[in-house]
Amino acid sequence: MIVDLVQKWINAIIHPIETFKKEKSKADYKQAFINYALAGLIAGIMLCISGVQITSSGTWFGNKPVFSLETILVTLIEIIIFALIAQAILFALSKLIKGKGNYKTQFYLTSLFAVGIAGLNLALNFIGLGIFAGIYGLILTFFAIKETHDFPLWKAFVVAIIIPITVIILIMLTFLATMFALPAPI
Repeated sequence: MIVDLVQKWINAIIHPIETFKKEKSKADYKQAFINYALAGLIAGIMLCISGVQITSSGTWFGNKPVFSLETILVTLIEIIIFALIAQAILFALSKLIKGKGNYKTQFYLTSLFAVGIAGLNLALNFIGLGIFAGIYGLILTFFAIKETHDFPLWKAFVVAIIIPITVIILIMLTFLATMFALPAPI
């Protein structure tokens, strides 16, 4: 069973189109939550290795690894909550443009590559290339949305790529505008 699960994760990264077609009818919330929890575990470990520590009194950034169970658990929970919300938003956008799929399928298909992307991000961050894991995650989201909703390429592109990138740019611009609008410390 574990070997089959790991093989699904690998296939979702290496052969996403075929894997999503095959797995579409097998959508399962329990397995999706397990997948996202494992991705959160990997992300939590990555934060510890990079010296970030999340505690009840705040987040601390260091320059040496600090292994904290609290950091790992909080990150695991945050990843699951973020996945639920992000997929709900993408699902609503998909429905607005006449998507045919359901939330359960979309949540499950995106969970299949979450562990692989988290692992890839962990590995690439050591050489300063973690952003490429995020970009590949967007591409895999595109294929998962396309398969879930039986979209033509352009609709999947709008939902999975254009809208998230636009939101990220708007958040960055808002942050920059806020940063420059604040008075300089005296």
